[in-house]
Amino acid sequence: MDVRVLVQQIDGCLERVRTLLESSLVCINGKRVWRQYLDEGGSPGTYGTACGLITYANIPTARRALISDVVSTIVSKQQEDGSWASPTITESVGLTTATTYSLLALVESGVPIDNEVFDRAVLWLEGVVMQNGATSDYIGHTEYNTTCAAMLLRVLGNIQEQGLTKRVIDGLVSCRQKDSGWGYHPNSKSTIDHTALALVGLSCTRYPMDSPDIGGAIEYLMAEYIPGSNENNQRKDLKYVEKGDLRRLLPYHFFTDGLVGLAYLGVVEYHDVIERIIGITELLISTQAENGHWVHVGVPEKQPSWALAEAVLFLKRTRLLLVEEGRLLSLEEWQKHVNEQIDELSRVLDRVECRTRGIPGAIRILRLWPLQAIFGGLLFYIAIKIHVPASPWGDIIAVVIGVIATIMASCLIFRKGKSE
Repeated sequence: MDVRVLVQQIDGCLERVRTLLESSLVCINGKRVWRQYLDEGGSPGTYGTACGLITYANIPTARRALISDVVSTIVSKQQEDGSWASPTITESVGLTTATTYSLLALVESGVPIDNEVFDRAVLWLEGVVMQNGATSDYIGHTEYNTTCAAMLLRVLGNIQEQGLTKRVIDGLVSCRQKDSGWGYHPNSKSTIDHTALALVGLSCTRYPMDSPDIGGAIEYLMAEYIPGSNENNQRKDLKYVEKGDLRRLLPYHFFTDGLVGLAYLGVVEYHDVIERIIGITELLISTQAENGHWVHVGVPEKQPSWALAEAVLFLKRTRLLLVEEGRLLSLEEWQKHVNEQIDELSRVLDRVECRTRGIPGAIRILRLWPLQAIFGGLLFYIAIKIHVPASPWGDIIAVVIGVIATIMASCLIFRKGKSE
């Protein structure tokens, strides 16, 4: 595997998504929003805007000003009770999924948010979660929903609301099936999507991801999830909001490839899933549509925003993992280069040592005082000879003065050495 090529391909995917989102953004009454399916039809709503922001905020080349504008839109849509509703479903009923998606978008944006926004939302969510940790679709709804519990954990893990987090974790873990997976509710058959979503939620908290129950769930995913299978990216939960005379469809769609990938990323430090992460990465790269979206089998003609959110979250985090692995590979290559350089320097030092081996002996010889005296006398003779006329008498005078000077210098050096 060439890490650099894979990272470049991921960057290409993210850039296509950025272009798609910037071209599909709409402005209504001064508010910048996205539609759930990003197409020209349909009304912009809570889910589309939240999923769009989750996606866009995780693209490196995204414009910060645009992110801030959408954040302002989402904050402005928070209801007085702290929840978010979906105008396309019902105008005023706060929904757990709409609220958790909106909160997750605010967290992913990286824009500073007033704590009051989160405090009000958590207060509302406290009313949704029952004492046994069961999490329902809206206030007054008493049926357990694995999807809502897992989505809520994805948010709570980021805003550090420990008391509520523990209650939801206990409820979610208690609903695990005998095959180690999760289904839509405690008595339903396990599915790949619900199991993956539960693992993603738990990985966002302090839950021990090296525990046996997590290991069992990962084994379930490895056995059941087949990349590229026709059974992937098509499941959806269908429920209804029922309050008085109100009865509205409440769908929740799963993008299997992105969710399973995020589940694997959540446990990569404890389980050997790196090859599976790479496999899903290559699958998403190969299945991305030319304009940047991913197809959901349930709505094949649409450009689903939730599929973008899960896919981009996975690709962004995988990119970070690959870059870290790439650095490790570079370090290994660099270490090999350094070792080669060290070997070459050692060979050069050996040659230098061989050629200079006689120098220490020569220095020791020169340190003997008779030789030093002769050497000194020679220097004196040369210095005097330069300053006297060239003649036999001049040579004699130079020799005599050189000898006398050498004797005197030797006596002085000998006395100084003896005194020290």
